Amino acid sequence: MQLREGPWAAGPGHRALAWGLCALLAGCDQIGTWGAERSHTVLAVIERAPGPFGQVSWHADYRAEDCPAGAPSGGDLSVPLPVVHKGGQHYETTIPARPAAGAEQDRCRWRLVSTSARFAATAAEGDEVFEARLTAEDLTRERPVVLYYWRGTYPRMPGAIITRSLGEPDRQVFRPEFQNQLFTITLTPRAAS
Repeated sequence: MQLREGPWAAGPGHRALAWGLCALLAGCDQIGTWGAERSHTVLAVIERAPGPFGQVSWHADYRAEDCPAGAPSGGDLSVPLPVVHKGGQHYETTIPARPAAGAEQDRCRWRLVSTSARFAATAAEGDEVFEARLTAEDLTRERPVVLYYWRGTYPRMPGAIITRSLGEPDRQVFRPEFQNQLFTITLTPRAAS
């Protein structure tokens, strides 16, 4: 159940009182926009790409908290998100503050934990997946995050056991001989309009 905020809840003290009463009496878990986090739009820009990325996906990870008695225990939820190709090596998505309500999901408060974009040359098994991740705190800061990747594993590295690269925020992690063989994925979050 969600409490709709009326003109009588004009100040933070009134909102807290209204939420407390609603939560106690009816099991409300949020009050309009007051208790909700913001949704964010994130633009991913790939520079010095080693080649085309034919397989692009994005998802958001949420964690259940404050589940009422009798509700299924919390847990984690990974939600695939639609990706818009903006041309060239530019991709965009919108990350909802909460997952869409479902039969069981609307009984708990969901908190956004992180979001990840994944890029691969193709969907073939063994292709390196270059993953760029933002935490919920990164989204809130609304500042660009630059991650560095070694180009040498694109599209795949024969015999590799691990086929996922998470990127590094510090290019100095890579040995000097690899410095001119790096590409970047820059994730720029902003509040969704």
